[in-house]
Amino acid sequence: MSKRTEASSIFSASTGVLAPEKLRQIGAALRGPQWQTTFCEELCVTEHTLSSWVAGDVPIPDEVRKKLYFLVCEKVERLTALARSI
Repeated sequence: MSKRTEASSIFSASTGVLAPEKLRQIGAALRGPQWQTTFCEELCVTEHTLSSWVAGDVPIPDEVRKKLYFLVCEKVERLTALARSI
């Protein structure tokens, strides 16, 4: 499976919409248990905005979905390189 295919599987196949649960999973996988603070800084949003997305009160914008896609791809590339060096 290619990196693009792996990363694209984090999005809803039918709508391309990122679900709040996936946002939580991505955050924890990329940045650990305190992911929300880091994501606010990386995405240039307030804690209130991020909390609204996580709660499902406000849809996660497409540009955020795209940014997360690339963050996941970067992480996959770094981990793949590390695994190959073992």
